[in-house]
Amino acid sequence: VDAVGNAGTGMFFLSIAPSDRTPELNQLVQDFQDNFGESPQSTLFDFGYDAMNVLIYAIEKVAKSDYQGNVQIGRKALRTVLYNTRQFKGITGVLNATKFGDFGIPRFVVVKMEDPEKGAADLKKNIVSTITSKNHLK
Repeated sequence: VDAVGNAGTGMFFLSIAPSDRTPELNQLVQDFQDNFGESPQSTLFDFGYDAMNVLIYAIEKVAKSDYQGNVQIGRKALRTVLYNTRQFKGITGVLNATKFGDFGIPRFVVVKMEDPEKGAADLKKNIVSTITSKNHLK
């Protein structure tokens, strides 16, 4: 936003839609602010948080220790658990893997820059359209 300055007035941008504000997400934001004295810098932190927790869940399901105590994680077993994950309670909601191994339905927003001086805050308040791909699940 800073790079385009006033030349960006009237421009449209496509972005990943923010997740719905669940009580768990609100608590995570509060905990982050309490620990670091500021809000998370990325608007995608919640998706990353859920992705990491799904991965940890899958690793815990398939990790094995060999006779020397080394942890072994089979790639095929890990993939199978990830692709078969259903009803995983994340902070962005209940997550289910698609047949492609993705979680959730992709949602995007089209935003319009009206006042470049306000930066990203201007974009967040000027959502023109939301696009959801329902075909993603097929």
